[in-house]
Amino acid sequence: MINTPVKKQYNPLKNVSILKLYSIDIDISAEWIISSIIDRIFLGNSEGEVRIYSYSNRFHRQPLLTEQYRLTTVRLITCFTVTHDYLIAFETDTQILSLHTHHGALMVRLRFPYDPIMIIHYDYLRKNHIWACSRSKRQCFQFYIDHTMKELNPIELLDFKHPISNILIDPVGISIDEQDRIAIHDVNRTTSDRLLIFDNDHNMIIPLDFVKYADRQITSRIERVLLVPKLPNLIVLVYAPQSNSTNLHEIVVVDIAARPARILYRLTEQYGIQNIDLTSNGELIYSVTPPAHKRISPKLNIYRLFN
Repeated sequence: MINTPVKKQYNPLKNVSILKLYSIDIDISAEWIISSIIDRIFLGNSEGEVRIYSYSNRFHRQPLLTEQYRLTTVRLITCFTVTHDYLIAFETDTQILSLHTHHGALMVRLRFPYDPIMIIHYDYLRKNHIWACSRSKRQCFQFYIDHTMKELNPIELLDFKHPISNILIDPVGISIDEQDRIAIHDVNRTTSDRLLIFDNDHNMIIPLDFVKYADRQITSRIERVLLVPKLPNLIVLVYAPQSNSTNLHEIVVVDIAARPARILYRLTEQYGIQNIDLTSNGELIYSVTPPAHKRISPKLNIYRLFN
């Protein structure tokens, strides 16, 4: 059950800025980024192309490409993530989850009848755990991943099949942080976009429509919401203010400790953001693929949050 938000004692940030560290050309259109594995950035696309970069902010150098390969796939990949020991790819057409080594070798294919819209790793506190959210089933599942298993069974379930306070939750995204908090992006038709944050002490409901411009409520869309590691009072959103007409996206940094929550920073990306992740140090890493007629290479951009 979701309770009324309880105020936590955070150190509020009056202002947040974003400093661009690096922008590098990449040779694939990166539909997934996993940058929260220590000292590495994994890029993947729906055709199984994988790129691995060595990166650590303590060395003060841009990401260095260390591996590139293509996964063995049957159909197009629709979900992708990386855990401590595995590359994980899901194909909707076959309902198969494939486990690979970090070097791309196929280890096992497993039936996965959970129809996930998103899969993320959960390696902050537990190695080789994932969360998968299904919009069609209105459920999110936690799994322990082990290639020696013949099948995967959920070890934890968030079930939204029944209304909460007369609202039927529609989960389209999930984020986890090192404090073991789980954030669910809810786009139910009864209320505005919301973020549901579950943790051990209390649960929170954060309305998100204040991020949208007043004159673009219908045409705009919040596409992703992320908890920020080591800064529990912040969330990062990817917002498309004119989703029906342009590729323009904004990265919006929000202080959820304020009452009401308030916007601290907006960063505009004219060519659109394909995917985004945060390092364990809270750096923003996102991919951009310009339109083909622009003849500009896809980019990987890295920004640092600071106040």
